[in-house]
Amino acid sequence: MKKKYVQVALILLVILSVLTGCRQGQADNDTAKGLSSANVPQDSEIESSDEPLWAQPMEEHGQLFTGLNLDGIGAYDDEAYVSLYCWDDNGFGRYDASELVVRIRFGTGDTTAYIVHAVGSYQFYTAKLFSEKKDAIVLEVNTQYANSGLVSVFALDVYGSDGTDPFPSVVERLNTTGEARVLSADGEELYEGGIIQGTTISDIESKPLQGIVLHSSGDGYSGPISDRVSQTIYWNGYGWIVLN
Repeated sequence: MKKKYVQVALILLVILSVLTGCRQGQADNDTAKGLSSANVPQDSEIESSDEPLWAQPMEEHGQLFTGLNLDGIGAYDDEAYVSLYCWDDNGFGRYDASELVVRIRFGTGDTTAYIVHAVGSYQFYTAKLFSEKKDAIVLEVNTQYANSGLVSVFALDVYGSDGTDPFPSVVERLNTTGEARVLSADGEELYEGGIIQGTTISDIESKPLQGIVLHSSGDGYSGPISDRVSQTIYWNGYGWIVLN
């Protein structure tokens, strides 16, 4: 009788081992299937090197400016090409997805480029804002879809390659886009309200550099344009200051 119980116990152990092995094998198969499916790209994850039409930028217009002195080297032999690129998949001619690109070629043959995050027609100026030896670029860009004459103003300090930095570059020292007001080095607001059309470059008496005259709407956007507020800002080497 005892021998019979031992045989039964051995049979149960064998059956238990077989069942455990089957379950482990099933788990391994499930894991393998999971890893295999993870490595196979789904339809929504297929990669392609083909660029779709909606991702291709279109150059709406471009304008070349020559006879510039942006690096302080040579005799007005620098050039700037300003172009508007847009991604207009909906076909309505809107500039919701677009950028202004400023490409610069120095007389030395070096080139650089800068993207201005604003959209619309623009005015292009150069002025001695940051150095007596070279000019900076000033852009007044009309606010797209706004009929109130609102603009954004940018001042770009351009550097050519020299002994200090072998690579040309562009530093944005003024950008009036956005809701936050731009403050001077003294903590004063550079302008009141929104900036409107009419930005000009001005010589400053008894100062070596030029300034930018900003015209703003004051506290509101209503009223005739003759009521606009004008402020002249000047770069003192550390930041902008408002001249009285």
